[in-house]
Amino acid sequence: MGISLRDYQTETIASLVGPEKTDADLVVCATGGGKTVIFAELLNRVLGPGKRGLVLAHRDELIDQAVDKIRWVVPDLAIEREKAAHRAARVPGLFGTQRGVVVASVQTLRGRRLEEWPRDAFDIVICDEAHHATAASYVAIFEHFQARRVGVTATPSRTDGKPLGDVFSRIAVDFGIRHLVQRGWLVPVAARVVRTDTDLSDVKQSAGDYAIGELQSAVNTDGRNHLIIGAVQRWGEGRQTIVYCAGVDHARELAALMTVAGMPAEAIWGEMPMEDRKDALNRFRRGEVRALTNFGVLTEGFDEPKVGCIVLARPTQSVLLITQMVGRGTRPLEEIAGTLDATDPLVRRDAIAGSAKPNVLVIDIQDVTHRMQATAATLAGLPGKFDAKGADIFAAADEMEKIDPRLAARCLDADKLRDLIAKVAAGLSVSEIDVLAATNLDPAVSAYSRFVWASTAPDTFAIRIGTDTLALSPNTLGQYTLSRMGRAPGGTWALLKDHIPDVREAFVLADAFISTQYPEKVGLLDAEAKWRLDGPTDKQIEWLLKKRVFQNRAEVPASLTKGQASQLLDDAFAKRGRR
Repeated sequence: MGISLRDYQTETIASLVGPEKTDADLVVCATGGGKTVIFAELLNRVLGPGKRGLVLAHRDELIDQAVDKIRWVVPDLAIEREKAAHRAARVPGLFGTQRGVVVASVQTLRGRRLEEWPRDAFDIVICDEAHHATAASYVAIFEHFQARRVGVTATPSRTDGKPLGDVFSRIAVDFGIRHLVQRGWLVPVAARVVRTDTDLSDVKQSAGDYAIGELQSAVNTDGRNHLIIGAVQRWGEGRQTIVYCAGVDHARELAALMTVAGMPAEAIWGEMPMEDRKDALNRFRRGEVRALTNFGVLTEGFDEPKVGCIVLARPTQSVLLITQMVGRGTRPLEEIAGTLDATDPLVRRDAIAGSAKPNVLVIDIQDVTHRMQATAATLAGLPGKFDAKGADIFAAADEMEKIDPRLAARCLDADKLRDLIAKVAAGLSVSEIDVLAATNLDPAVSAYSRFVWASTAPDTFAIRIGTDTLALSPNTLGQYTLSRMGRAPGGTWALLKDHIPDVREAFVLADAFISTQYPEKVGLLDAEAKWRLDGPTDKQIEWLLKKRVFQNRAEVPASLTKGQASQLLDDAFAKRGRR
């Protein structure tokens, strides 16, 4: 064998050939973790003389990569292709004692062509990019061959929600991006957030994510595109850059604007002629093109260690897609690969830090939305809106775990996180650090609303707006009602909307109502408004004492802000019935 396995690759092979193996194992390994090396070595271990294995892939690039990598790792395997005009030998044992492997296109291995194969032609079937494995075309192949199956993927989930448990019985190992960054095999992920005023509220959904046509129309605007270009100019530092776009027109527009701004860029997309796409990729690898703006490609089968900057210009609700996009930049440069073979993770991390690519910079373009949003921070388990401000998101996640979980939802950037950690280290309690965290916004409020709704009962919410109060409350079917009441004596609730299907939709409708009916109050209700960071007023403290939130002035933490005091009062009024 021409290479030495990495520590986690050795652990993976041990799990796949050990006594705990099953007939349908799944391997989860981050992009850049060497999945092809893993399954090539697995073939080497399990194929005896005269035996053959089958490797399934769904794109030409993945088929070519698999052939090249298997040939490099296990030179004595006879490799054949089953794709379009390429036809592998059907007869078992044709090669005598020679071991063999067929790398096949899923699109080709179907119908009559699949039936031509004997059911016992292979001893093992390996599925590359196994998150596709529940598709009917894959299942037909699995059911045809009487062989053990092993899937490999960096993203063990699907946007359509179909469980991979339908085709795999065990996750043999799970080495995600965070794990391999911490072990020093992938470069750290440094993130920057760019917030826009582009509103995605009216963009419809399709297959669990934004409908592409409407999404492109919403985000492909001059103002947003120039924000993206400014961010790359400010933070990109001359790095080779991949920009993920919301459509072909979006990719072309950004490429043209970036080129005019002095950053030579080209657009590529899924339906682009293959030769044209390959030429653009080669120009990018040679450095003749600074940036590739793309749609529908470069999420699978693209391996270029020189990528130093990823721009998430396509909003998505899919963690799978975010993982694929960010993963395209986490490979270390080839020139330090030898150093990375050291056994000590600290040595490998030091080698990365001292290289020409100490990290990958992810520029996360975040728009106005009340929906759950997948962002770079999501990968690290951080709040979706968390801004690392150029720091490593996984290191930030490690630091976040040092503070009380009630504080995490209010910690939306690296500076706030450092401040809280310092206060925790000084021995301060949660209430002393951030009283608002002790009566924190309900997780549903943090996830779905931009405003400071108070939780008045389980799954029930209220917000005061001047002399009015809005309320969201569920019925026994889990549907929501939006109501309003004025504070005048004898006021009664007026129904604004009922039969709202879930809490997410309830907040979307309620926030839209507030924005249109109370535009002058939006700044006061915004959870991220700058005034909330000021110190509390004397009137606020007086009311906090009257409502017995604090027993005396000595209990009022010095760190209390105006926003926290306002939320505490809103909670106290709402929970004690004042309207």
